[in-house]
Amino acid sequence: MQKNKKIGVWGFGVVGKSVLRYLLTIKGVAPWSFLVTDGKQLSLPDQDYLEENAVCFLPLEQFLQECDYIIPSPGIDLRNYVHYQYKFVAELDLFVRACSEASSTPQLIGITGTLGKTTITHCITELLKKSDRRACAAGNIGDALLDVVTHLSALDVIVLELSSFQLERSILFAPDLAILTNLYPKHLDRHDTLEQYFAAKYNLFAHQKSHQHALLPAEYAPQVYAKNPVQKLSFFSEAELAAQDVRPEDTLYFFDESGSIMRRVHNTYSIVLSAAQVPTTSYRINWLIMAAALDVLGYKLDAILSHAQAIALPSHRLEYVAQSCDITFYNDSKSTMMVATQAAVAKLKQLEPAVPILLILGGVSEGLDRRVFMSWFAPHVTEIICYGGEADILYAAAQAAHIRARSFSTLESVFDYIRSCKQQRVNVLFSPGGASFDLYKNYVERGNAFKRLVNSFDMSNH
Repeated sequence: MQKNKKIGVWGFGVVGKSVLRYLLTIKGVAPWSFLVTDGKQLSLPDQDYLEENAVCFLPLEQFLQECDYIIPSPGIDLRNYVHYQYKFVAELDLFVRACSEASSTPQLIGITGTLGKTTITHCITELLKKSDRRACAAGNIGDALLDVVTHLSALDVIVLELSSFQLERSILFAPDLAILTNLYPKHLDRHDTLEQYFAAKYNLFAHQKSHQHALLPAEYAPQVYAKNPVQKLSFFSEAELAAQDVRPEDTLYFFDESGSIMRRVHNTYSIVLSAAQVPTTSYRINWLIMAAALDVLGYKLDAILSHAQAIALPSHRLEYVAQSCDITFYNDSKSTMMVATQAAVAKLKQLEPAVPILLILGGVSEGLDRRVFMSWFAPHVTEIICYGGEADILYAAAQAAHIRARSFSTLESVFDYIRSCKQQRVNVLFSPGGASFDLYKNYVERGNAFKRLVNSFDMSNH
């Protein structure tokens, strides 16, 4: 971006405000003009903030026409604004430029994927801190990207959780280690096709240099090789792959039959972690990815992972809430996809195979057909309670799969029903398998609503 240009900030939430704070700090001798819009009239405190900093608010159409450059918040769907796309600058690329101008740049770890990226970002950050590395999480969790720029010199490592929305327009970002956790169909109401969604995620690797590393699921090795990617590749897999499935010089991490995490490169095998050393918190695949990532970066895993059991996982991920008499409640509000709900059900069945599961499903599908997953639940859950904007669709699918089911409009009604039931021992799993936007602004608000209902639930009749 050049001086004497009109710079626009589109969206004035967490990202938009961090972008504006950054832009105001780098204001040059020649005056810049900063314009802001969020598609609606700003509240009075925001208006005061803009006037105090000589920043003006414009209606959207005027904003789009007058700005020379526009930094849109990642959540804004830009498909209807193709005539202005030459003006758009990705927040992530602005972060890259800011880092390039700093006197020192921390090591960058970029993490994306459909599932698991928040937990993995959080845990890697905490593990690095416990090994005396100055680390912080940023992006989708932790600090906003451009707020981190103010204290780059105080950091050794930045661990970035990045969504497809943040990555899709980036043309500069190249982390020292890029991690893809997995890929499942999602956000098809925003990305027109599955291929476009995958392409946005792959932007995490697209601009890496030969000295930088990539860690991906082994199932994507053929596609990655076809793209002629970065030279330093590592893959992970639940089980060992045949030697010909990955190049000899690439590293494969996998579980052997005993449950130990193994490393294979040039047909040479090493134990990364014995089965007894693999932490039991979170899902097993998450620890495979984290162990592989830390090994790629050259850390001694024994020392780091000795702290693993002490790390509290982020809230709303198969989170124990309360138990009284015969009912145990688990909050898995972070489940915005049915594959995440499947994983939560499987984990509970592994922990307590004899205890029935009452599963609460809800939320919205974001362009996916959730009905096709219902038959999987039939042998694993005793009842499905559906709530929210798509409750009737989910209820009909559960009935078609011959699962006992109920349908309600709100979570409060769900709890009225649970209160009325006379049950033996049961695990109540709140794992909606859909986005929160029918009733709540995000999964955090949804999970907190569930926990409040649990904590006020009178279980004296059970």
